[in-house]
Amino acid sequence: MKKIIFSLIVFISFTQFSYSQIVWSPAGATWHYVINWFADQGYAEIKYVSDTVVVGIPCKKLIEHQRYRSVTGGPEINNFRNLFTYDSSNIVFIYNLVQGSNNWDTLINFNIVPGGFWYFSNSDTVRTEVLDTGSGFVNGLNLEWIYVKNHQGGFTTFDTIYNRVGYANTFYPFDPLGSLSSDPLVYGFCNYYDSTFAIYGNPDSTCTILPNGISNPKTVSEISIYPNPATNEIKISNLSQLENQIKIFNLLCQQVKSIEVNNEQNTTINISDLSFGIYELTIFDGEKIICKKLMKE
Repeated sequence: MKKIIFSLIVFISFTQFSYSQIVWSPAGATWHYVINWFADQGYAEIKYVSDTVVVGIPCKKLIEHQRYRSVTGGPEINNFRNLFTYDSSNIVFIYNLVQGSNNWDTLINFNIVPGGFWYFSNSDTVRTEVLDTGSGFVNGLNLEWIYVKNHQGGFTTFDTIYNRVGYANTFYPFDPLGSLSSDPLVYGFCNYYDSTFAIYGNPDSTCTILPNGISNPKTVSEISIYPNPATNEIKISNLSQLENQIKIFNLLCQQVKSIEVNNEQNTTINISDLSFGIYELTIFDGEKIICKKLMKE
């Protein structure tokens, strides 16, 4: 009898442990959030692009793209940056680009029980309080959820965090400290999907707020960079005939060059001032971000 009870306990424990393993940023993971701050309207896209290592930690690289314009007129604004995240023991971490220096902050903690909380960036004013937990079916999968209250300075918001999906209401998790303080605040979950998970939320990937006048971009395969490796300069061909923002980042995720190319399909960039090493070149042509590896000899 004792052996049966022991086996049952082991089985239940194993079942709970297996069930509680979170899925975070799998292949194809893409989030969209609405931007709607006073006169600025648009959307933000966060997309998993590759695995990488940051300050010795294997993690996942995401690209955030904020796209918006003022309803009163003016040009379309596009901002993008690299984000880094990983999960371990049912906790999701994000690299704090503001503080840096190996500062990984807790983004989501599925281990916290109701009444508990976690802090972000060792700040007493930025914390997430767990109010309730449970599970429910999303796209046919039984996913854990946490109902939380976010405390950020003098403001509070309530949100539901799903395993795999993440924050699915009002809180923008990828910038909880507002490190892009010159940009409009981002809020309002739109949708999430990945390569094996159908779209959850608003089926319109641009959250029904797509700025006008944007044509489809070139694909990654059409745009070429040569020579690569290069010593003094690189040539980029087959750009879209729109405004292109070209940026080069080093392995510390620091921007070392920024170039704007307007209405030209080909351009040349001088890289003679860059140190030897590997860089990432990003091209934003009005709708999508294209990433290329660049070797400087």
